[in-house]
Amino acid sequence: MRVPTNRGYTGVQVARRLLDQHGLQNIPIELSRGKLSDHYDPTKGILRLSQEVNYKEKSRQNLANKWFA
Repeated sequence: MRVPTNRGYTGVQVARRLLDQHGLQNIPIELSRGKLSDHYDPTKGILRLSQEVNYKEKSRQNLANKWFA
């Protein structure tokens, strides 16, 4: 399911903003290979987003419109 944001933010932009707003500036975001491979790796403290989510102007983030309205 893809939910476009009102302003065309990518998934990585939405994730970075959400992390930053919750004091998680130290969590890096990396590219994850594969489809539906988005995940947080607690052992390394890294958020990984798939290419599909990471750089396209659509996001699967259901909260995106709330945060960027």
